[in-house]
Amino acid sequence: MKRTILLFCLIAVVACDEETTEAPLGAPNIVFILTDDLDWRSMPYLDRLTNLASQGLVFNYYFVSASSCTPSRASTLRAQYPHNNGVLTNYPPLGAYYRFSELSLDVSTVATWLQEAGYRTMFLGKYINGYPGGEGETYIPPGWSEWWAPLGPLWYFDFKANHNGGVVDYPCCDYYGTDVMAATAVDFIRRAADNDEPFFMYLSTQAPHKPAEPPARYAGALSHVSAPRPPSFNEADRSDKPSKVRSRPLLTPEKIDEADELFRQRLRSMLAVEDMVDSVMSALESAGVDDETYVVFTSDNGFHYGEHGLGPGKVTAYDEDIRVPLFVIGPGIAAGQVEDRIVISHDLAPTFADLAGATSPLFVDGRSFRHLLSGSNAITRWRRAALVERFRRDPERPPPLDLVHVGYKAIRTAGYLYVEWDTDEFELYNRYVDPWEMENIYERADPNFLAQLSAWLDRLSNCAGSSCQAAENESPPRLRLQH
Repeated sequence: MKRTILLFCLIAVVACDEETTEAPLGAPNIVFILTDDLDWRSMPYLDRLTNLASQGLVFNYYFVSASSCTPSRASTLRAQYPHNNGVLTNYPPLGAYYRFSELSLDVSTVATWLQEAGYRTMFLGKYINGYPGGEGETYIPPGWSEWWAPLGPLWYFDFKANHNGGVVDYPCCDYYGTDVMAATAVDFIRRAADNDEPFFMYLSTQAPHKPAEPPARYAGALSHVSAPRPPSFNEADRSDKPSKVRSRPLLTPEKIDEADELFRQRLRSMLAVEDMVDSVMSALESAGVDDETYVVFTSDNGFHYGEHGLGPGKVTAYDEDIRVPLFVIGPGIAAGQVEDRIVISHDLAPTFADLAGATSPLFVDGRSFRHLLSGSNAITRWRRAALVERFRRDPERPPPLDLVHVGYKAIRTAGYLYVEWDTDEFELYNRYVDPWEMENIYERADPNFLAQLSAWLDRLSNCAGSSCQAAENESPPRLRLQH
């Protein structure tokens, strides 16, 4: 019986018929589930996912390399920081599938690496914003043995999808996107198991991305909950924040009500994702591979609901947007384990390759965390910081007040967050005493310490491949304030 590896992050599965080598004996299956905009604070309301996470390893410090969909997804597929893969924003000309295709990044992704190693690969769901771009509705990127991807930005209801090169209509309201994904995934698992093929399945949901439309069966669920209210919620004194934050009006009672309703709708859409996960787990059990399966669950970025007075959204370097859920269950992983080492979204693909016996290209910035799955402490060097990047949609124009149009680069360590905005503004937070990032201590910090931080950030934001790993492994300079 072959081993199966399930990685639950919220992604999709692809299709393409290409010759491959034979997978090594005992090669595990991999199921990767990627959600869209799921913040870690929603997890306590999702009992079934939380219960699944408790059966394995939870990563406390998992960060995305960019807190917006397209750059994050490109990093996941290519295992690179945005500054190296060149997909910088959600919009053309520097982002979206337009940019991913223009740079021919499809020719080498985690899908091609695993397919070349003998895996049957399947993608289900959202690929990259703007897919299929100019490639045509029946286009399937390289590396995918099977493919099911909606055509258009919204596909909770009333949509069409490219299913293995054919366009299929799913009219309203007989079909719900997440449910179609679940049924297609179950069918793939059954067929792959019958053929005794090692497989990699990438499930990428639209949920809980707004408008977060739930199926009818969950329309009235969780009506008692409200959006999180941390100390930073609707933060009154933002005089120490950069101009693009402090210039935003505080949330009115009406806007707070809207944030609460959005939070509920997002959770309701995630209840259907829980149904999908249940179906996948049951299919693995029926196929006789559940005891040989690793499960990893995550999201492409986080989400805020009113922290620092910002209306619902993402794109910032604050923890609500860059820190997301990640858990793994599977053979050799004891239940109830917690990992505090820093893992980044571009570590996923090298880990999948490592588990599958595939080879990662030299351009990869990330690293495999396979050894962490078994609780190994043998490795002596591991990263001490994550780089987070955001680029302007249009670098030739002065940025307006909207946060969407400004950029930054940031370092997140276990102890602090340091941000350099492209508006020549800076933020520094001591997370040991200020976990909600409310007091910007940049002006109080020792100049020598700030110089060390800025130089470190410069090395990270210009790194590539192995030099990224070397820069990430550096010991953080000790935080010092002026007397």
